[in-house]
Amino acid sequence: DVFDLLYKKDEYQLSRYWQLLLNTDEERFTPDEYLNAPGVADASRADYFNNLSLFFSQIVVRLELSLSLAQASLSICKEIFGEDNADTATAYNNIGGAYDALGDYDRSLDYHNKALSIRQKVFGEEHPDTALSYNNIGAVYADLGDYGKALEYYNKALSIQRKVLGEEHSDTATFYNNVGVVYSAMGNYNKVLEYSNKALSIRQKVFGEEHPDTALSYNNIGSVYEALGDYDTALEYYNKALSMRQKVLGYEHPDVAASYNSIGVVYHALGEYEKALEYFNKTVKIQQKALGEEHPDIALSYNNIGGVYEAIGDYDMAIEYHNKSLSVRQTILGDEHPDTATTYNNIGLVYYSLGDYDKALEYYDNALSIRQKVLGDEHHDTATSYNNIGSVYESVGDYGTALEYHNKALTIQQRVLGEEHPTTATFYNNVGTVYNALGNYDKALEYFNKALTIRQKIFGEEHPDTATSYNNIGGVYSYLGEYDRVLEYYNKALAIRQRVFGDEHPDTATTYNSIGKVYSALSDYEKTLGYYNKALMIIQMALGEEHPTTATSYNNMGYVYGELGDYDKSLEYYNKALSIRQKVLGEEHPDTATSYNNIGYVYSELGDYDKSLEYYDKALSIYRKVLGNEHPDTIKVRDNINQAREKMQSSKKG
Repeated sequence: DVFDLLYKKDEYQLSRYWQLLLNTDEERFTPDEYLNAPGVADASRADYFNNLSLFFSQIVVRLELSLSLAQASLSICKEIFGEDNADTATAYNNIGGAYDALGDYDRSLDYHNKALSIRQKVFGEEHPDTALSYNNIGAVYADLGDYGKALEYYNKALSIQRKVLGEEHSDTATFYNNVGVVYSAMGNYNKVLEYSNKALSIRQKVFGEEHPDTALSYNNIGSVYEALGDYDTALEYYNKALSMRQKVLGYEHPDVAASYNSIGVVYHALGEYEKALEYFNKTVKIQQKALGEEHPDIALSYNNIGGVYEAIGDYDMAIEYHNKSLSVRQTILGDEHPDTATTYNNIGLVYYSLGDYDKALEYYDNALSIRQKVLGDEHHDTATSYNNIGSVYESVGDYGTALEYHNKALTIQQRVLGEEHPTTATFYNNVGTVYNALGNYDKALEYFNKALTIRQKIFGEEHPDTATSYNNIGGVYSYLGEYDRVLEYYNKALAIRQRVFGDEHPDTATTYNSIGKVYSALSDYEKTLGYYNKALMIIQMALGEEHPTTATSYNNMGYVYGELGDYDKSLEYYNKALSIRQKVLGEEHPDTATSYNNIGYVYSELGDYDKSLEYYDKALSIYRKVLGNEHPDTIKVRDNINQAREKMQSSKKG
């Protein structure tokens, strides 16, 4: 039975065995039956329960069952051995681990500290088990976003481990790796590489090149290069890890699935969405077979697939996969867990893209409520929720409320992760965007330049986020009419994006569009059309015909032809944009309203005022419903209606 298999080293085989048991007779394997297994001595039973607790926590992820088993073990250990005993400490430790996985971090710390206290009494400070307790407490603080505390405990664990077991020990490598993970969360990528490479070096000496732990180190180093925007090097390390895992573990192992997932994330970043889906679907296929449907890893994979569908504008599929992820996380982790909050947040992002701001706020608020309850207000995930809510208010033109939420996010981020962090830069950028919308261009430049400075320091010059900063600063100078400076910044953004992504990436296309707008403002329509056509060709190739960004390109072309007085061409492109927006975003979206407004303008220029007013009224109806009466876009279309009516009256008098 499962008891006899607990000491097998291959966790994958255990997981497959568990799936087989469930499929054979699920009713036999209830918590009560495990807790009351007959014919087992109490001491052995406590040991079994501890091992089973780890199995159900780490392998098949039945967290409530894991907690029950660990609690049963603790009860037996205290009765047989008393409080100050190594086995009792292990039971406390396992309960702490179960609460950590369930997102109950206060209880987790309480039990891990009890385990630490016992281990200090029984073993003293310099013992591997004491080091393990320090490590586990560090992990909880990392989950809470208290990275200073996490580093303090991880470094204590590492120091003991090096002293007791030496530098060249597999556990020492693990602790180096854990310190690196904290530095990654803090955005200190030089430190991450330092600690990750130390872990790799030890694992290569201890295990050799072809070992799962060595593969894990390669994977972790790949993730650093991914964060730094060096996607070629990231893929190099991810593929090394994949090759080792396939050779050592076989092709249907969860670690192989993890490698496929990492590679898929890079292809998503590179805008190669078909490849990303290919790798994510490979991931899911292995996970379903090895881990079953209800596992955190498969929830993450569904989340990633949802993200790709959102990027390619297939919002129905995006919501479908995010809801699959939500269902798994609610079943395994419950509703009040950080991962469940993340899924609510991701669904909110899709509704935001759809222009359904009420739904977006509903999901963002759900995420915020969970994060405040579980993580507290001073956590970077809580800051992210404030930031996202701020973006909704910005989109509906409530700039005062938007600034309030964006500044809350920024303040928390500065306190928790400090000034020099990528997310701090993002939040500076978002505050700058609101000031830009308000026409306060000095403030916008101040915040965009703060974001740029941080990004240059962390990532260097050739990173997508640095390019975004250059693009945003260029946009402000465009509003100021300083077109030489605009082109200077846009061309910097373009050069970075071409080097990092290549020419056939949506972000590169976005820069071509931006440069085209500058030449449009300068009335150089020949150059404008050249850049717009480049952008359109890239977007059609990367994202397909039915995507909001393709619609934006058609819209831009329509504007140029309108300025050139070629109204037939202008209508052709505006109608293409409208058709895509209706299909992808629906009728009640601000972009759909923009298309109606633009078509109305062309009919007004053609002197067909009835048609013009028909389209303007459609635009006004959507803007009022989605953005409210006092939004600048609503006010603008009302002005357009008044002008069209005045022209109609003048033409009748004439």
